[in-house]
Amino acid sequence: MSLLVRLVSLRRATGAFVCGGVAREPLTEVPTIFVYVAAIVDRVLAIHHGAPSRSEPTLASLRPGHLIGLTVAHEVGHALGLPHAASGVMKENADLDDILALRASRFLFLPQQVARMRQAIQRFGDQVTAAR
Repeated sequence: MSLLVRLVSLRRATGAFVCGGVAREPLTEVPTIFVYVAAIVDRVLAIHHGAPSRSEPTLASLRPGHLIGLTVAHEVGHALGLPHAASGVMKENADLDDILALRASRFLFLPQQVARMRQAIQRFGDQVTAAR
């Protein structure tokens, strides 16, 4: 299975911190993941300038790369058919507690999401095998 990841130095025109999205290439149907780096940088700066980061070293040391990784993982989930969820990587908007969990390697896909992604990858492999 192929995925294309594009780091875009733009912000999406929206009131919320939209950090990524998925589109399918019209000719190839290859999912393209867009990561809006400027929006991520804005979010990191907002966290750094907020009151919680003054008392929480983990937030004060947050870097754009942390949220870029989270955004790519989240959008890969969408590319594999996952919807938004109330918690975990597929949560629509990660809050400060989620970002703290991310930094502690505790912000994960839920077990049922992992199973669905594995099934999607297996279906893709089966389609490729059948096409040969």
